Amino acid sequence: MSSYKLIIKRILNFNNNIFEPNYRSDNIDNFCKLYFFSLLKNKINIQTKYQFFYNTINNFITTKNDIVKNEFIDLFCKIQKTYNSLNRLAYIIKFNRAKLIVEEDIGLNKLEQNTKNVICIYQNNSKYLFATHDLIQIIETSLTNSHFFFAEPQYIKNPYTNLPFNKSTLYNIYFFIKLETTYFCDLFLKFYNCNFNMGLFKMNNEYLLRAHSIKNYVYKSTNDRLIEEIKRLIDFYNDNNKNNKILIDTDFPINKLIKIFQPYLLIHFKSLFGYLEIHRIDASNELIWRLKKFNRFNPQFGRKLYKFITINKPRFKQKLIIDCFEFNDKCTPFNDIKLENTNFLIDHLNYRDDNYATIYPEQNNLTNNILSDHDDDDDEEGEEPEQGEEEQEEEEEEEWEEYYDDEIDDGSVS
Repeated sequence: MSSYKLIIKRILNFNNNIFEPNYRSDNIDNFCKLYFFSLLKNKINIQTKYQFFYNTINNFITTKNDIVKNEFIDLFCKIQKTYNSLNRLAYIIKFNRAKLIVEEDIGLNKLEQNTKNVICIYQNNSKYLFATHDLIQIIETSLTNSHFFFAEPQYIKNPYTNLPFNKSTLYNIYFFIKLETTYFCDLFLKFYNCNFNMGLFKMNNEYLLRAHSIKNYVYKSTNDRLIEEIKRLIDFYNDNNKNNKILIDTDFPINKLIKIFQPYLLIHFKSLFGYLEIHRIDASNELIWRLKKFNRFNPQFGRKLYKFITINKPRFKQKLIIDCFEFNDKCTPFNDIKLENTNFLIDHLNYRDDNYATIYPEQNNLTNNILSDHDDDDDEEGEEPEQGEEEQEEEEEEEWEEYYDDEIDDGSVS
């Protein structure tokens, strides 16, 4: 802060004081000079100079002497403005002289400074170019970091230096994304609303970070991990539906199986690890409803189908051989696009309460089983449901299907 003291001396002109023989009035109150002279005797930093300003206004300058108070405020603002202007000038000079270290995005595509969606970040006397979408990916990866679905957000850092960005750089990034691009990052906005306070951000957005960690696990895990989780999901469904099991052939294509069951797996993990209890209950009921709907549409899903050809042999004999085989992969779409299109123009007038507990009330007893015993693969098989329970279940499903079809035909919203 030696430069700050120099600015004070130049603006207040301490060499011209009332005790000098050649003193000439410079239109600066002598009391103001005395106040700032006391500041020069102490170490100046961001905290001390504003504490000095507060104490002087409230303790030393009386409220009756408004002229001296206003002059003191004007002088302090003039000093601060001059100091900030010099700091900005020094930053511009350093920025222009800094060497451009990185001028390619993560995909090794050439980036040009001062072009759309390209931001230049200054750090440690060096400049780095980032594509906006790459920078948003870095931000989301840092903020959604978790361990066993427990949020542990990390500081946002420069991937080329492994050093965290300072707070001023985070503000520059936020306003660049907001004002210069069409991109939007909800997590970064919430981080900004917390003044980039990591602890406050985690405390206020724990439920949102949990949802992101679950989604990242389902859609970014390895195929081996996903196949293992899908098998557990199917085993869970089969344990509670002895007569209508989902059976998948061991040779069924892995990529296709993952693509089909990823939305169901997402709901499954929400029912197990959702942050709010009401969300876990709703997800567990929705999962049962969707899996039953999936199984009713094609009970033979996942089976291997063989195609045979006949070969004629001598003496009018024939032989059947396997020509090829394929898999039964017909399944109902996860999202009902037809219903969404039907209700698109009227869904702003009312809402449809997708309470899956009312659709399948008998599944409420399974909620506790869904929320626990996820990793228990050695559960004993329960008794088969009685015939009366099966008939009641079929009647309830038929009533819901009739109600569901009527809603589509009438175009109404329940």
